[in-house]
Amino acid sequence: MTLILALTCSEGIVVAADSQATYSTSGQPTKLPTKKLFKLGSHVVWGVSGPVGLFQNISSALCKFHNEQLKKSIKELRPKLTVEVVNVLKEGSKNYIPVDRNLPPPIAHTLFCGITQHIPWI
Repeated sequence: MTLILALTCSEGIVVAADSQATYSTSGQPTKLPTKKLFKLGSHVVWGVSGPVGLFQNISSALCKFHNEQLKKSIKELRPKLTVEVVNVLKEGSKNYIPVDRNLPPPIAHTLFCGITQHIPWI
């Protein structure tokens, strides 16, 4: 289980996450450290939980954002970030090949936070 936490404070935002990932292997699952918090430009930080493959695909999709785009108000930025993440999740679900028919497709959860015009947001 992943824990990602973001709190606003008088001087900005505090963001934290655990760093354990569980990888399925033949036999027993393997637990290894992994990065779950990522910087996007100079004003946005995002965290993610879920399968590592989805982390990577979301990260690739977000790379197209330029620093100037990320300085926009959260009202303008939120829909754009949402579209990118949802598109990755749809594609992942479409390409999912279930090992067990009772298991749903993998899902990733994201948390975005940043500072725009000196105002912190989550």
